Amino acid sequence: MKFSIIGTGFIFPKHVEAIKSVGGEIVEAIGEGSLLSWQEIIKNPQTDCIVILAPNNLHFEMALASAKEGKTVLCEKPLALSSKEVKELMNYPNIFTVAQLRYHPAVKELKEKIFQKENYKINIDISVHRDKNYFQSWKGRKEKSGGILFNLGIHYFDLLLYLFGEPIEILTESLTDRRGEGVIKGKNYLCNWRISAEAPKENQHRVFKINGINYNFSATENLHFYVYKGLLEGRGITPQEALKSIELIEKIYQSYKKDIKKSLVITLFAYNFPHKKTTDFIIKLHSLGYKFKVIAQNFKKLPLDLKVKEPTKGLHPRKLCEKLGIEYIVRDHNDSIDLLEGIGVIAGARILSKEVVNKIPIINLHPAILPYVRGLNAVEKSIKMGVTPGVTAHIIDEKIDAGEILIQKKIKKYKDIEDLKEKIYQLQLEMLPKAIELCTKEKNKKNKAICKICKRKYQKKGNKVWQTK
Repeated sequence: MKFSIIGTGFIFPKHVEAIKSVGGEIVEAIGEGSLLSWQEIIKNPQTDCIVILAPNNLHFEMALASAKEGKTVLCEKPLALSSKEVKELMNYPNIFTVAQLRYHPAVKELKEKIFQKENYKINIDISVHRDKNYFQSWKGRKEKSGGILFNLGIHYFDLLLYLFGEPIEILTESLTDRRGEGVIKGKNYLCNWRISAEAPKENQHRVFKINGINYNFSATENLHFYVYKGLLEGRGITPQEALKSIELIEKIYQSYKKDIKKSLVITLFAYNFPHKKTTDFIIKLHSLGYKFKVIAQNFKKLPLDLKVKEPTKGLHPRKLCEKLGIEYIVRDHNDSIDLLEGIGVIAGARILSKEVVNKIPIINLHPAILPYVRGLNAVEKSIKMGVTPGVTAHIIDEKIDAGEILIQKKIKKYKDIEDLKEKIYQLQLEMLPKAIELCTKEKNKKNKAICKICKRKYQKKGNKVWQTK
């Protein structure tokens, strides 16, 4: 069989070795910077099989196009980043994926020993060290890799399902871009799992325990040999088989989001008068299914804005909340200590007191990039100062526009100042759910800033990512 390979990264040598060991021939291999495109090599009449070793987000497109060209396809894990895509690939009998751990001698032995009538307690702990280069590459970007569960977890989730069968209950206890843990319950098994890329170099480990016995799935031989041997014999891991672990990962993510919304209570700081941001934030949070209440403050004039009149046009947030069945309380924000719970979100507020700021973590979506542009008229200041405009979601500090940064996004293209302001506003709405999600996770390991919603104490001291002068 003649092979063409797309991707020449870390795993490339393993595939080259395996192809040669089964007597295969490599027609061509392309990587980043190659003169040929992948769209060209899949049309090469000399090639029988396309091997896909590209970033995860390209797998589906490449596999589908190659199969349509009549090629046999071997794609590294994961076959795709969604079950919907995998189901489309199931229409092609010439597509296979890599799950080399299934060929490990210990796995073959276990497959014969495990019985449906017995109960099993399983512990999976894959804790490895990945440096900043890893996270700066495509592997550290969820939109390209699918996240840590696809990068590090999928082989072990595949083994779990291959050996023990489908899950019936899933609980995700925590999940970040760098680690996750939870429980998977099956008909005859209970699995506690943990996947982490934050382990110290000197304390990395890969644990797969079954009833207290640890099985080491590292191999001295190249298990990809068996993948290619099966391919030459017309056998392999089909999209139907690959679907199981990808659906499991989707359910893990869904479980986490569902559990967050069940337990999370949001206090929305708002204005008690028609105010676009207040109205839009209420609608956004309600549409996402969050449980929240609104603390609305009456209009106040300050010395700096004596010319500003109380808005009277537009939908009043009280009427909107009555219609949607949302608790609406009119009170000065700095007199609402007894009402605060969960996490706070600012839709409209004046300067909050030290007592309020320290009571709960409060998210603000600042219309500029912190710490460079602070205060009022931030959009105009960004342009004047030559700072790329954007939005910063952060947990507020006692200082104005300061605190732990959750996420930042920049806007590089805009027509004029009005177009920029609208784009910033829409970006604030877009970033709101992600900011809430990040606030519920263990963030900033260096300073141990942890949200209350993780059922751990949130300590305001020492939670800053940067200091402002």
